[in-house]
Amino acid sequence: MQAPREHAEAIENIDGFEAVREAVLPAVLARAPFDGWSGAALDAAAREAGVAPASLKAAFPKGVRDVLRYWSETTDAVMRDAMAAPGFADLKIAFAVRARLEVLRPHKEAARRAAALTALPPYAMLGAELAWLTADAIWRGLGDKSADFNFYSKRGVLTG
Repeated sequence: MQAPREHAEAIENIDGFEAVREAVLPAVLARAPFDGWSGAALDAAAREAGVAPASLKAAFPKGVRDVLRYWSETTDAVMRDAMAAPGFADLKIAFAVRARLEVLRPHKEAARRAAALTALPPYAMLGAELAWLTADAIWRGLGDKSADFNFYSKRGVLTG
């Protein structure tokens, strides 16, 4: 399974700062287990990656929140690619969840720290939104086209 960085093309490069995001994310993931998900860790990761402070601010205007969102989006992109593989048909949701966990495995401690952060009140809405978007990516990957109550109940059950 490929790393999220290799799937950055799946995320739209609307603002032209995709290269900055690609450079900073691995450095932040390497620091997060030790320094946590903080502005200081993000700044240090940007320095390590050779990214200017202005470019960092443009790429991640909301700081750590945007880094977490970007990491979740790239991880979801890898998961969606895995769902398109030939062996996917038999496993469905279990395969999608397993594929996402495989992408996170090299960054297990960073993921644990991110989960702890998004459980805190200031980040709870972000955590809920990212979980919902991952559940949505799974159901869309399964070909779900529901637009009624099922749309919400399927995602709600999977998000939980």
